[in-house]
Amino acid sequence: MSYIIDTHCDTLALLNKNNFLCGSSNMNLSLPRLIRGDVKLQCFAVCVHPDSNGKCFYDGMKLINEYDKLTSNTHMLMSIKNKGDIKELLASDKIGAMLTVEGGDMLEGNKDNFDILFEKGMRMFSPTWNNSNCLCGGIGENSDGLTDFGKEILLRCEEKGVIIDVSHISEKGFWDTAELASKPFIASHSNAKSVCSNKRNLDNKQLEAIKAHSGCVGVNFYPPFLNNSGKASTDDIIRHIEYIASYIGIEYVSIGSDFDGVENDLPKGMEHPGKLQNLCERLRKLNYSESDIDLVCHGNMLRIMNCVLK
Repeated sequence: MSYIIDTHCDTLALLNKNNFLCGSSNMNLSLPRLIRGDVKLQCFAVCVHPDSNGKCFYDGMKLINEYDKLTSNTHMLMSIKNKGDIKELLASDKIGAMLTVEGGDMLEGNKDNFDILFEKGMRMFSPTWNNSNCLCGGIGENSDGLTDFGKEILLRCEEKGVIIDVSHISEKGFWDTAELASKPFIASHSNAKSVCSNKRNLDNKQLEAIKAHSGCVGVNFYPPFLNNSGKASTDDIIRHIEYIASYIGIEYVSIGSDFDGVENDLPKGMEHPGKLQNLCERLRKLNYSESDIDLVCHGNMLRIMNCVLK
């Protein structure tokens, strides 16, 4: 088996009412399923709805407290904050957890809040969710690029060792990020627009820019991002992996499931992380080498983490 690094899930929002250790019918992700799917590192996103009545930071910190409880009280989980942690993780039988923030609304326009999030363990940051905010335009709202504050925060990401994530950002914001970034950045849960024309997906020029920055694209399992029919299977996921790999190279594609972020609307055969090895088996049947499968499953993200994290 090839172990997995998954760059995005929304499970934190469900942890106050579901049991991560034993699993729940209302939750895709659980510890037994991570073990079954040979997931070695799972990124856990904090996403706060922009209509939080001026309490975005407060509401986000509540989710981070759930993350802290999860990583502190589960002996099989290890919080990943730096390159040393990654080395330790790979020498252990534990599962890594990385805290990410999806949408800069949580900063509430205050750069000190970014530093607080960093101290709490955030190691991946996306300026926007679908909405626009004080950092940038969002893909679902308008075409504004990075604001001065947004540029300041992204430079702070690179200074502190935080991976920049461009999933959900406006197209202008994407290109502002590409111009600003000196280190690899990623799209943690986005697909190829040439395969499926959803606005959340990346066009060929954007894929080229991610390659130019030695980043990667975490392929998203949400059916509307996979095809235009509304229903999907594992083969649709493979189709995006194959397109990105053929267009910019196998070194720039990874897995960004979006588990627990798509209301259980997942491809047939990929309903939870316990089934992630199905992807590996499908790639083997397509005559992908074990080394290439390893790149998709974990190698590309390991390279980026070891480059960006301190």
